[in-house]
Amino acid sequence: MDFTPKKSFHDSDGRFFLLAKLAPTSKICRDIDRLYKIGFGEKLPLLYVDHIRMIEKGVSFGVFNELNEMIAFRSFLFDWKQSNPLDKPFFQAHENYFYSNHTVVHPNYRNGEVANIIAEVTRMQVCEKEKRGLRTSVSPWNLMGLSFHGKSGFRICSFVPNMFGTGEHRFQMVLEKNKKPDWYQKRSYYIKLLRDEKLVTGDHVEDWGEYKYIKLVSQKKTFSENNNLIKNLSIYLNDKYYDGISLVPERFLDSESEENSALLILKKNKNKNIRRSEYFCKEIKQSTFSEININTLYKNLKGEIHTIEYALENADQCFEIAPPISDRVISPDSSNILPLKDNLKMVKFAKSKLVKIVPNNCEKYKNIFAFDSTVSYTGSIKDHATELVASFVKAQDHIDGLVLASTGNMGASEAAGMTFIEKKAHIFLPESTPEWKIAKIEKYGGKVHVVKGNYDQAVLKARAFVEDNKKLIYGGETVLRLCGNTLLAKIMVDQLEDYPDFLFIPVGDGAQYYGFLLGFNYLIEKGYLGHRKRLPSLVGVQVDGANPIYKSFQDGTDQIQPIVPQTSADAIAIGNPLYGKKIINWISRNPGRGEIMSVSEQGIPKAQSEIEDVSGIRLEASSSVVWIALQEKIKRNQISKENKTVLLFTGGLFESPPNEPHF
Repeated sequence: MDFTPKKSFHDSDGRFFLLAKLAPTSKICRDIDRLYKIGFGEKLPLLYVDHIRMIEKGVSFGVFNELNEMIAFRSFLFDWKQSNPLDKPFFQAHENYFYSNHTVVHPNYRNGEVANIIAEVTRMQVCEKEKRGLRTSVSPWNLMGLSFHGKSGFRICSFVPNMFGTGEHRFQMVLEKNKKPDWYQKRSYYIKLLRDEKLVTGDHVEDWGEYKYIKLVSQKKTFSENNNLIKNLSIYLNDKYYDGISLVPERFLDSESEENSALLILKKNKNKNIRRSEYFCKEIKQSTFSEININTLYKNLKGEIHTIEYALENADQCFEIAPPISDRVISPDSSNILPLKDNLKMVKFAKSKLVKIVPNNCEKYKNIFAFDSTVSYTGSIKDHATELVASFVKAQDHIDGLVLASTGNMGASEAAGMTFIEKKAHIFLPESTPEWKIAKIEKYGGKVHVVKGNYDQAVLKARAFVEDNKKLIYGGETVLRLCGNTLLAKIMVDQLEDYPDFLFIPVGDGAQYYGFLLGFNYLIEKGYLGHRKRLPSLVGVQVDGANPIYKSFQDGTDQIQPIVPQTSADAIAIGNPLYGKKIINWISRNPGRGEIMSVSEQGIPKAQSEIEDVSGIRLEASSSVVWIALQEKIKRNQISKENKTVLLFTGGLFESPPNEPHF
């Protein structure tokens, strides 16, 4: 649902309006963005992720007309640390205030009941919170905005020059926790004094007893070019001896005055405790995250759109990369999705290495490599994503461990990860899981729950278990694992010292395929190893007894038809793959860069034998399907001897003790 109704009202003309609490959805993003462009112009440098962050980090209200069009909104953030990074120096001096980030009222409604309702909501939010007030920032030439905030009870208390670039100045304003702010009631008193003293002159700054007044000319060009005015505003408002009192339109004093001019009244205040102006001008780092793209959006099971921060904080939910909301996102899913480094002490036990191999009777193919993860601690590529999951869970004192559904390999990996950090792992497995995989999970410290039915039934049971055990989180294909899977692309490129031309990936739920897709896209967009690199051709491989993605693609639809898997390749025996639709849509848009194949079950034993013969790697059935697919591509002459080709080898046969973990 896009919003929750709070209050209906009518204006003086009898028009109907609805005040509502906003939800983080695509429609709300579009509505907010439309209002922003009306209020601030087409070039406003905000993305949908900025709108989403406002909603999820605090609370946002919108006003809708009878046509269900949003005509006004106001957003509140309750922690100054979530504010615009450039605002933070000011807010650090006002930590006992919370933050009103954005307000837009459509020009047709600014002087009526709609604006009054937004002002009422503002005062209500202040009075409901424990903190003593609210702060925000407004452009000095936006006299209508300043007047609106004045009606809400705000006072100007600081000035930040060039906050968003040359000429992009801001007044910082605060609203005290008081239903009837008495300072605003004094405005008529200031107007009377100004009239009596006849202080309207051509000068920009005048002393007046215990007050000082500064004349503001609202045209942006005039304001920006007046260096003395900017200097005085910075000194007077940011200096500890002055406090902003009121903004008085100059026409209140002289009907012949310019319409867009006003007088800022300042009162000396020796008790003011705010830092000097140079404090506000220092450079502020833009992100609290290291190597995370804060513009990446994720969608939860309710269809709500959220940011990476929210997804990480709510790791018990299942998130997918959200589809693009507009063309302002460069490509659908190519985002910098690298894990948090700040505040996380990484648990390390994953390992993968490139092994050069030459298939029998194919001596001319000198550029075929295995990306071998059987050397990892649990023998699986899943260990890479598990490192991030374990590091995250380790940092959360309120989380006792995790729960997930698995076909075996991820369960063993997560069990090992939780054992390293001394937390619990409950692993739900379908009844078809081989006994040796069950033993492997138990060896690594996991509590096994065998479920009657297939993997999809195991997922349902695992999620129900989380609901009943609030100190555990769901550790399946969440955003944490997606981040970890994405990192694999860089690991592979670093070892190969180039991008592969072809990458063959065994596909069950599609998490590895999708992770590599995002990772390669990001690296290429950032110009990693050069600016003319080409996205590898990603060949996803399923087996005939468990190939719902392949079947849907062949049928020309992105709607996955769930099946009951029947295959010995248990690690990819998933009947309703999580990333199936995304993979199909991407391959459809990029036919030369993506492909999905299905190979015969009967070829698996031979493939396992040949892999061990040419590489010495004992591989389980599920991963050997990439070898069969490679042979088919070679027979069709679809791979040349010059092509750098990589096969994903994961899931070694469990016979020897694991490698020692490294931290």
